[in-house]
Amino acid sequence: KFLLNKGLVLPISFFLMLVIGCIASLRACDHTIGNTSSLKLSEKLMMAERYYEAKNYNESVSLYEEIISIKPDCVEALYMLGKSYGRLAQNSSWLKAINYAKKTRKAFEKAHSLNPDSEEIKRDLVEFYLEAPRFLGGSNKKAQILMAK
Repeated sequence: KFLLNKGLVLPISFFLMLVIGCIASLRACDHTIGNTSSLKLSEKLMMAERYYEAKNYNESVSLYEEIISIKPDCVEALYMLGKSYGRLAQNSSWLKAINYAKKTRKAFEKAHSLNPDSEEIKRDLVEFYLEAPRFLGGSNKKAQILMAK
């Protein structure tokens, strides 16, 4: 069976795998944040995701950074932090965009180093390498090496 959404056709099995992957990544980051808050990291991840989907990238960055300060190896937060910085870079003046682009690359590279099997992270990192200028970390050579893996 297939799922139709705005002209997009996805097998139900793919959709289920995506949902299961999201749940697994939330559980991987599911820790309480000590005495300062009763929110679990998984709840913060969901809240940050909502900010991202609502195009409130400053708020999503703030929450993803908070999650990473507590759990530095939370791949989902690192990856989505990179995506949030990327969106801020696209919507900022060129001076701010430079800083955001560097942060995007660092977040993607760290997420990829922690989960090199993720095709989604790999795809976005390759795209960054291909599109970013060299002084921001762009590199056709790095993209080719990554694509060959």
